[in-house]
Amino acid sequence: MWNTWCFQNKMNRQGQGNVKHALVFLALFLFLGVSACNDPEIACEDSLGCIAVERGDPIRIGAMAALSGHAAFLGEDSQHAVEMAILDRDNTLLDHTIELVVTDSGCDAEVAKIATELVVEDEDVIGIIGPTCSVAAETAVPIVESLGLILISPAATASHLTNPDPGTGGLWQPGFYRTVPSDTYQAQVAADFAYNQLEARTAAIIYDETAVSQDLHHAFTDAFQNFGGQITVQHIITPGDDTVTEILRSVDAAKPDVLYLPVFEPEANLIASRIPELIGLGTVNLIGGMGLFNERFPVSVGAPVINGMYILGPVVDDQRYAAFLARWNGRYAQPPLNPYTAHAYDATNLLLDTIESVAQVDNRGNILIGLQAMRDQMTATDDYSGVTGQLHCTATGDCAALPGLGVYQISREEINGNHWPPELVWEPSYE
Repeated sequence: MWNTWCFQNKMNRQGQGNVKHALVFLALFLFLGVSACNDPEIACEDSLGCIAVERGDPIRIGAMAALSGHAAFLGEDSQHAVEMAILDRDNTLLDHTIELVVTDSGCDAEVAKIATELVVEDEDVIGIIGPTCSVAAETAVPIVESLGLILISPAATASHLTNPDPGTGGLWQPGFYRTVPSDTYQAQVAADFAYNQLEARTAAIIYDETAVSQDLHHAFTDAFQNFGGQITVQHIITPGDDTVTEILRSVDAAKPDVLYLPVFEPEANLIASRIPELIGLGTVNLIGGMGLFNERFPVSVGAPVINGMYILGPVVDDQRYAAFLARWNGRYAQPPLNPYTAHAYDATNLLLDTIESVAQVDNRGNILIGLQAMRDQMTATDDYSGVTGQLHCTATGDCAALPGLGVYQISREEINGNHWPPELVWEPSYE
């Protein structure tokens, strides 16, 4: 009885100091004598405080995903990947069951704020996987940071989330990590392929109003120009834009070697559907971003115009991913639709392994988990074997395996819905 009581009062919950509890504990400690608490090996000495998990209680982790709106297909697969990572551990960590707290963060700042607050209201949540969208991460990060927790995203790619310099738009805060490559890296890969593999010297870009698309647009422009290329046309498209044909006419007039499309559905589908109206564009190389790496895109376009189109997609550890995919298909009876599914699986395992590495466990099965120790351990991640490859975390939370991305080419097989994924035609070398 006394040992359990002492265990509960050795910590600051979720990094928040509790003066009242500390004074009460001190008074009772002096009154009862030091013999009432004789368990020094599990004392909390973490600068951000500790979270306790008593014997018999579950280890609780959060999952935030876009489960509604246009990105729901991404969020649903991410949630499934999180669940599968937990099931692969028989739902157990450190002899405690794992309990998942799921909220719908959407792809919207207000929805994400509500979702984040719902997760962190549960003071037993140790870390959070998610969210799906960068705009949701922008909202969630300050809330999670204020509590000393970890947020590890499998899909929030916006470069400013791991940029520590506010002067250049950086929003990085300690506690944020991701297992997916950033937009800057993705655009650099696309520019490298365009200039050095396709030998393109001119490029046109059609992008949209989202932060991710604009991130990709700027990063591609910088990289392509640094290689020696020239951006001849740049246009922004808004949802439901009825000026697409005009935009494409200006692209056609410029005769670029490549047309880069860092856009998402349905805008990408709208652009592709209008290209046949302009015969000249049939000879330009189309390059799409990672947002189009899903089997429904070529099927929904359903036109020969994207036969031969290049799209960026994940390159994963073949052996590990094959085993992952076999388990996935056995459970869900269809391949993942989300290009970030394997990243969600890796994010979950990385979080759970981090918890296991830093946890203090007493001889009764009680656990203390230091919050700063969690961050230190996560940041120190190096050569972590995941489905997506060998993960390495930088000081500002970029943990993606490299090269991590490659270029795939769509064929009639994908357009007809007979095959997925497309053929991998190139991946960058990485040392």
